[in-house]
Amino acid sequence: MTNNSTKTRSEYASKFALLGFENVDEGDINTSASAAAEYCVDNKYTTVFVLGEPGLHQELRNHGITVVVDESNEYIDQKTFNEIYLDPDVQAVVIGWYQHFNYRKMCVGSLYLQHGAKLVATNPDNNIQNGNFKMPANGCALSSLERSVDDIGGKKTHIAGKPNPDFLFKLLKKYSFEPERTVCNPCLICGI
Repeated sequence: MTNNSTKTRSEYASKFALLGFENVDEGDINTSASAAAEYCVDNKYTTVFVLGEPGLHQELRNHGITVVVDESNEYIDQKTFNEIYLDPDVQAVVIGWYQHFNYRKMCVGSLYLQHGAKLVATNPDNNIQNGNFKMPANGCALSSLERSVDDIGGKKTHIAGKPNPDFLFKLLKKYSFEPERTVCNPCLICGI
């Protein structure tokens, strides 16, 4: 179980094999990207605008979801903001850690939200430890989207991965684990 949404479960299975772990397949692996994809399927979001790395895109596609992206890095001002094309089929904005997140991407995501799309985040992680320093992570970009639509604190955002207790309870059920006999890190997530 990981909050890293940059790789697919298949890529993680390959990594485990390279590390010498036998018989680990993608069904044994759960990521915040796969949790976001499952949430979209459960809520019948068939077309989503994605702000994230290729692993997130692929997990969504693996679940039959149409992925919409904005490849442009064009300068944006008030005039170009009003001219941005929005795919009318988009039902949700899905955001994961994204190294190419920029002002334009934030504007496009915000417009989708203002047109009724729901916001789904792989995780709210504020930073990633990088040597002696903390590198901004998904929570920073997520917060900018939430603030752009006056949802300070993210009350309307669905967090798919940790620390969403539903994610943990779904995994406990999936693997038939007994909650009172299961230790996770951190156990504060679900209170068991």
